[in-house]
Amino acid sequence: MDPQELSTGVNYGLPSEEEIRSLVNGTHLLTNGPIDNIESLMLHFQQLRGAKHGRDEKIMEILQRCCMEDEEGRLVWGENILPDKAMAED
Repeated sequence: MDPQELSTGVNYGLPSEEEIRSLVNGTHLLTNGPIDNIESLMLHFQQLRGAKHGRDEKIMEILQRCCMEDEEGRLVWGENILPDKAMAED
């Protein structure tokens, strides 16, 4: 966790890949389980940090590179997702 976030409880920067991974995997300290869809993930950051220029684009860039959706549309983090298995841009 970022030292700024530890000292103030609030992080005003853009979300990091590590933070998004911990939310998708359900290991983040602020959640009681995984956030397994894009809409919920976006809402989480909107509520946590408010409006932030470039936030949604940064989240989508990380998701497209590091996640895939399973058959039920849930986000699955993968350390070694092949390019053809990563989420396609809409």
